[in-house]
Amino acid sequence: MIPVTRADVARLAGVSPSTVTYALTGDRSVSRHTQARVLEAVERLGYRPNASAAALASRRVRSVGVLLRLRRTAVEAGDLPYVDGIRSRVEPEDIQVVIPMGLREDPVGGVRALIRSHSIGSAILMDVAADDEREEVLLHEGVPTVLIGSSGRLDGAPSIDADFTQMAVLALNHLAALGHRRVLLLTRVDDDDRARAYVLQRGALLSASQDLGVTGVLRCLPSNPVHGARLVTRDGLVQGCTAIVSNNPGALSGVLAGAATLGLRVPKAFSVVSVGVDTWLGEGERMVTASAIDAHAMGYEAGDMLLRLIAHPGIEEHLLHAPRLHERGTTAPPPSGH
Repeated sequence: MIPVTRADVARLAGVSPSTVTYALTGDRSVSRHTQARVLEAVERLGYRPNASAAALASRRVRSVGVLLRLRRTAVEAGDLPYVDGIRSRVEPEDIQVVIPMGLREDPVGGVRALIRSHSIGSAILMDVAADDEREEVLLHEGVPTVLIGSSGRLDGAPSIDADFTQMAVLALNHLAALGHRRVLLLTRVDDDDRARAYVLQRGALLSASQDLGVTGVLRCLPSNPVHGARLVTRDGLVQGCTAIVSNNPGALSGVLAGAATLGLRVPKAFSVVSVGVDTWLGEGERMVTASAIDAHAMGYEAGDMLLRLIAHPGIEEHLLHAPRLHERGTTAPPPSGH
C-alpha cells in the first residue's frame, strides 16, 4: 500500500503542502476554517507524519546556504546541477536555498556574519578545502552542515564526495583498452581556492595510471586556454602522448582549440576524456567523453543528508558517489605509428 503523503492531504484539503505543515505544527498561524479542513483530510486519509518529517518541522530550519569556493565571486555553470539537486530535495520541506556571494575578502568572517544575522539556518559547503575554516565556524556555531567534498577533518561534518579513484580508473582503463599507453594527465595547478577535490583527482590519476601500466605524463596548469594550447603541435600531443585525460576544462579547451587550428581532429589525432567535469569539444559541438558523477543526483543526496541531520543531530555519514563513463565519440585507438 502506498503511504499517504503531505501532498495528498494538501490536495484533499485544497491548500498548499506548507499550509498542511503549519496547521499540524503551529509553526505559523492559519485560520480555524483552514485548520479544520486540514485535520478532516488527515483523518479521512489516515495520514501519519513520519518521525523525520516531524523532527524537521520542530527544528524550524527555514534556509540552507550553499557556500561555494572560498575565493569565488560568481556562480559558474558547473555549480547549477548541484544547486538544482539540492533545491529539488529541500524546497518541498519549506527550506529555501540561498547562495551567498561577496565572501571573497573574508570568507570565514562572512560565514560567521551570515550565521549571526540568521541569513542561513543550515549550510552545504562546496569546493571544500583541507581543514576548511568555514566548516569549523559552522560546527562551532551549531549550524547543521553537510559537505559536498571532504575536508579530511576527523570530527567533521557529514559529507558526500565523488569516488575519485573509480573516476580515474574508468577513464584510464577505457583508454588502455583502446591501446593507449602514453597519456597526458592535464590537471589544475594548486591555487588559492585550495579545493581539496583537485588534489585528490590528481593523485587518483597518477595511481590509476601506474596500476594499469599506462605512462602518465603530468601537466599541472592554470585554468586558461592559452596554457593548454601549448600542449599540442602539428604532430599531436606533446611528448608522444596519444590521449589526454583532464579535470581542467579551461586548459583543455585550449588544447582542443589549438588542435582545430592545426587541422587535427579528435579522436583521429588523439583521444580526449574529461574527468569530474563536462567539457565541450568545440563551439556548437558535442561534449567530450567523460568520467563523471551525476551532479544533480549528488546535490539531491546532499540535501537529503542535510534533512536527516536536522531531524537527527549528531549523525555521522560519509558517502561516496559512484561515477559513470559517458562515451561521446572522442576516443579511439591510437593513430598508426604509435
